[in-house]
Amino acid sequence: MARGGKVKRRDIKLDPLYKSEHVARLIRSIMYNGKLSVATKIVYKAFDIVSSKGLNPLDVYSQAFDNISPTLITRPRRVGGAIQQIPVEVDRHRASVLARQWLRNAARARSEKTMSEKLAAEILAAYQNTGAAIKKKEDSQKMAKSNNVFAPVL
Repeated sequence: MARGGKVKRRDIKLDPLYKSEHVARLIRSIMYNGKLSVATKIVYKAFDIVSSKGLNPLDVYSQAFDNISPTLITRPRRVGGAIQQIPVEVDRHRASVLARQWLRNAARARSEKTMSEKLAAEILAAYQNTGAAIKKKEDSQKMAKSNNVFAPVL
């Protein structure tokens, strides 16, 4: 845990094709073992698959990203002798990090042949409010709402 105060968030370079920070962060989330060029090819090929369906890949990705982003999550807190799951609101940055993680993990768990096909299928599923990433968000929201009795009074 950082004790010296807040850590500055670094700016990352925009991706060269779409000039978008969201896409650049997705590429870095997909990246495995430092292979940025492989991750870039995967994301761009997934966007090509989305565009072959007749949709704008940036619009589809941003809508899917908004659909996945959570508003409430639970945090463990020690209350008395027991550990309770306390629902807390998620700030914008943390929500985007969680959304990218859920999208990546859901895409990796799919059964398509290549990673770009898996990612494209999961983005399209999230765009239509279905898929494993949306289920993860709904489960998280449901858990937070069911533990709402433990929420601190504001």
